[in-house]
Amino acid sequence: MGKYDSLYTKLERKTVEHEPKFSALVKARVEGITERSPIALALLFQRIQDEKDRLKAEYEAREAELNVELAALDQVMQAAFEDAGIKDVGLSDGRRVALDPGISVRTTNKDAVMNWFRNEGLEGHFSVHSATLATLVKERALEGLPTPDGIEITTFNKLSLKKS
Repeated sequence: MGKYDSLYTKLERKTVEHEPKFSALVKARVEGITERSPIALALLFQRIQDEKDRLKAEYEAREAELNVELAALDQVMQAAFEDAGIKDVGLSDGRRVALDPGISVRTTNKDAVMNWFRNEGLEGHFSVHSATLATLVKERALEGLPTPDGIEITTFNKLSLKKS
C-alpha cells in the first residue's frame, strides 16, 4: 500500500459483503478449513488459484473454438436462410433461430466527423456518445439526408437463438 499504511491502521476493518447465498457458502467453507498454519494456507490458496486459472484458460480456449464454429455457421446459415426466403426456423424445444437485420454506424475519420459537427453548428456535441451518434446518423438516413463525412453506415444480418 505504501503511503496509505498509516490510514489502513486507523480505519475500521470490514470483510467484503456478498450476496446472502454466497456468504452462507463461504461461512460453511470457513468452518470446514481446519488448517491454521500460514504456509499451509498459502499453499492451499496457491493450489486453488492455480486450478481456477487453469479452468479459466480451458474455458477461454473452448469459447474461442466455439466462436469460430458459430461464425462459420452464421455465414452458411445466412446464405441458406436468404436462399430459402425465410427469416427464422422453429426448433423442437420451442426456441427459434432468427435472422435479424441490423444497421451499423462506424466512425472512419474522427477529424472529418468533428468538422461536420462544426459545419452543422453542433460544436457542443463533440463528446457525444457513440450510440447517440449512431442514432443521429440513422435518423438522418431515414430523412434522406447525406451521411456525415467520416461516418460509414451499413446493413448486416445477425443470427440469434430466441425464446418463443
